[in-house]
Amino acid sequence: MKRVPIAPVLLTAAWLTALAVFQAVNAGGGLTRRTYTNPLDIPGPQPVVACGDPSILRSRIPGDAHWYAYCTSDPHDDTENNGAGAYPLHPITILRSADLTRWELVGDALPIQPEWVAPDGLFWAPDAVAWPDGTYRLYYAASRTDAGGSAIGVATSRSPAGPWVDSGRPVVEAQGELAVLDPDVIQDARGQSHVYYGSSESGIWVRQLSRDGLRSDPRTQVCVAAPSGPAGFGTPEVVRRGGFYYLMASSSPCCLGPLTGNGIFVGRSPSPTGPFLDREGRDLNSAWTGGTPVLMMNGNCWVGPGSGSVVADAAGRDWLFYHAIDRHDPYFQGQTQINKRHLMLDPVDWVGGWPTVRHGRGPSEGTQPAPALRANDPKPPAVGAVPAERLGPAFPELSDEFNGTRLGPQWRWLRSPSGTRVTGGAFHLTTVAGDLRDGTAPALLERAPTGNYVVETKMTFPLPEGTAPGEVEAGLVVYGDDRNFLRLTVGALGVVRISSFIKASEETGSVRAGYGVVGTPAPTTWLRIVKRTVGSEERYTPFTSTDDRVWERGGTYTHQLGRKAQLGLVALSHAGYQARFDYLRVFRLTP
Repeated sequence: MKRVPIAPVLLTAAWLTALAVFQAVNAGGGLTRRTYTNPLDIPGPQPVVACGDPSILRSRIPGDAHWYAYCTSDPHDDTENNGAGAYPLHPITILRSADLTRWELVGDALPIQPEWVAPDGLFWAPDAVAWPDGTYRLYYAASRTDAGGSAIGVATSRSPAGPWVDSGRPVVEAQGELAVLDPDVIQDARGQSHVYYGSSESGIWVRQLSRDGLRSDPRTQVCVAAPSGPAGFGTPEVVRRGGFYYLMASSSPCCLGPLTGNGIFVGRSPSPTGPFLDREGRDLNSAWTGGTPVLMMNGNCWVGPGSGSVVADAAGRDWLFYHAIDRHDPYFQGQTQINKRHLMLDPVDWVGGWPTVRHGRGPSEGTQPAPALRANDPKPPAVGAVPAERLGPAFPELSDEFNGTRLGPQWRWLRSPSGTRVTGGAFHLTTVAGDLRDGTAPALLERAPTGNYVVETKMTFPLPEGTAPGEVEAGLVVYGDDRNFLRLTVGALGVVRISSFIKASEETGSVRAGYGVVGTPAPTTWLRIVKRTVGSEERYTPFTSTDDRVWERGGTYTHQLGRKAQLGLVALSHAGYQARFDYLRVFRLTP
């Protein structure tokens, strides 16, 4: 790809940006509260609506008062369509801004493919770092190398705008089946630099870097977040604050269009190499994987919020840049694979020593107070925590304590099960090899109530230690038909145990499924799905608990199941494991 001369455009755009910031800050002769609205798209002259896996860096060059954003290789917008749905994938788009909310296009960071990267290799999840010697480092994932596999590369520059010169070799080499992706670089309290990398398939790892940041020491490699198949943790962002290193990581697949269920979770450690424990003391690197939610879907238009980069404004408040997908316009024109991952911005609240975006309220819509440009800028009003869901009276005709030896009269079976019994005050259901989507798995179902409600169960699912033979899961389902449902389950993906919230839908014209990770499960886990109608939409929010006291909220999916919706229990994906359900209760949800 040829390098495009852009300097004259940059000067004009920078001048206009500076003028706009000056007018916003000084309007009316005094301080005013600036605002912004998600997404932070660039309207033109070359529109940019995609900035996946953003990394944000502030220039240290005298006279350059800009922030720079670096984005995964993607198209810029629909106008780049060649008419047949094919698009250019810009090799790390660079944007810049004087106020963190209005951005302009700089160009591509790596227009010349490094020789060690395969010709079809792509550049993902960059991380830009200001180096102690006054230069800059741009770390990136190369999806394919000439040696095979993925690896981490690094380029250097004297300016955040480039030009960037590749080091000529990987800083973290390809490692067979380990997905060497999504770098994040920090310097610890002693001045030692570390590079974190990995993926949801391979877990997150960390190594020490050389003094110049161009090499890493494989002897120092440590796993800090366990792999768990496609629903594990990736795209690490490590923040040093108050004596702790906070490891924020995204879960589940990033790019499933309107079904994307990404969220961001966190653990912290006094050491940059872990162990990283969540708020409840659970290790991100254990079989029953921990992780405290930082940012989750809330049911508005934004799905799949993930891959964060934390920066502080002039008043010292932390903000999270991340990407998210508009579920009403998820793909580039003519595509069903390339997702429009918009650049997003929301404040980070530190509550009890733990980060949470907008106090747990998730991605924002509408006008919001902007980051401070000066230390004495007006402070935005405080945002309160999400109110706890209030359970009303139970529906006795829809609830079952599973006493005696028979199921209640409200139940019916979808497909004949095997290995079921009611005994000892519980319903026992044995998993089968199959799924609802292919019409092979049974489900115990009853009608759902009208209006807003909560369905809850207590499930014991003592999966054996070590690698499970394939995927296996059990839990709750809200069922429309085999093509449209939601289920909240605890299960095994290899050696790791997770809770996941799965949405199957044919809304895009074909039957597909997406999912997100919820709270940390245990051999006994309480599961809860809250259904609330907002306007014309049905919103379903999952919760999990390991003690029936502290409940973790998952990301909210919307679905239109209507009057045909049914509630029930499932145990599926692999045969031979037994789930015990102590009860199923259905409550009215109070306003």
